[in-house]
Amino acid sequence: AKAGGAAGVKVVGKVSPPKAAAAGAQHHGKAGKAKAPLGLGKGVPDPGAVWREPPAQAMTAKKIEAKSDHKPHPSPSSAVASSAQHLAKGSGGAPAKETAQGHGRGGSVARAAGKTAAAASAVATKQDSIKRLQRKAASSPASSTSSLETATPAPAATPVPEVTEDEKKVKVRLYMESECPACQKVTTEVVKMVLQAPGMKDIMDFKLVPFGNAQVVKNGVSYNQTSALSQMVSGGQGELASVSFVCQHGPTECEGNAWESCIQHLHPDTDISFPVLDCIESRTCAEGEHPPACSGPPGEVAPGCISEHGSGVVSLDSVRACVNGPMASRLLLVNALETNSLSPPKEWVPWITLDGVHPPGSPTRIFLLGRQVCEAYAKKNLNSTLTNGTAPGLPGGCATFPQLMPKLAEGGGRGGA
Repeated sequence: AKAGGAAGVKVVGKVSPPKAAAAGAQHHGKAGKAKAPLGLGKGVPDPGAVWREPPAQAMTAKKIEAKSDHKPHPSPSSAVASSAQHLAKGSGGAPAKETAQGHGRGGSVARAAGKTAAAASAVATKQDSIKRLQRKAASSPASSTSSLETATPAPAATPVPEVTEDEKKVKVRLYMESECPACQKVTTEVVKMVLQAPGMKDIMDFKLVPFGNAQVVKNGVSYNQTSALSQMVSGGQGELASVSFVCQHGPTECEGNAWESCIQHLHPDTDISFPVLDCIESRTCAEGEHPPACSGPPGEVAPGCISEHGSGVVSLDSVRACVNGPMASRLLLVNALETNSLSPPKEWVPWITLDGVHPPGSPTRIFLLGRQVCEAYAKKNLNSTLTNGTAPGLPGGCATFPQLMPKLAEGGGRGGA
């Protein structure tokens, strides 16, 4: 059932606000504990060393070496000459004819000399064959190699993707909720100061995530688990029609969250959207405030802010159609999923992250947002640290931010201190 709010966003009741956080501002804690994915083959021979002596021939060579008692073999011609001289002398003056016929000692020597000459000639022939094969292989290396192996081309180097200017930017996300005093103070003072500093919009990608401590309700059951929210986000119109929202500050906060979400959805450029968002946060009555200290609930101040600060680009009719239609529910579901997917989970609002990481420290350290963004950009892109708040390559705005925690005023008021 609706309890005020926009026609496209169902709101039910109000989440009881928790105790205010200490140190510096009326930060809102959690509304309640929310119930929480070829190279070459081995053995390829060297073309210059392919040939191997057959086993039988190797044995013949070994036998020849054995018979010579491992002494060097004489050349074939010298062996024949020596044998002929020995035959001419004979043995004890024996006639040549007798020796030639093989009778006596001279015949045995002749036969031995003949065998030695034949074996030496075979070895010389085989050595000549080896040399011819080696010369042939050396004279045509390309053909020999191509017949034995297939060259595998080296893989092409993977090109390193170029980092775009948008990827270099520090993603700054402010998790907040409408009508939250501390959220108003941070948005209208800290974030506004950072975005307006020279060159800062060139190094940061800023976005509000309006949801805070709200709850998603479907058929009377509260769902803040990321798995359930993810299914709702991907659901159709029937799924959206059964979803409603319960906000910490009541139905008017849910309506304010819807207005701010639709404005950013239709105009993601912060040069266009942030002046309107800043106006809404500045004029909206926070919890416990009433006119004339403020102008009214966000749904009432938003149209005037669009007219005054929309630069003639933001269309009131388009934003109103988004707020009153199913798109608003889908955008709030996306914000709910993103908020409940934070790791570690948020402990209060406003909650800031830089490239998905929450800066450590107390809630009041959010007032050093400018310095934190410059440090994150320098580390991410310049591999450097800050000196007096700046470093080579950083915009001039980095030198204008406080480097130490400012002394905060005591007391309550808009956003507290």
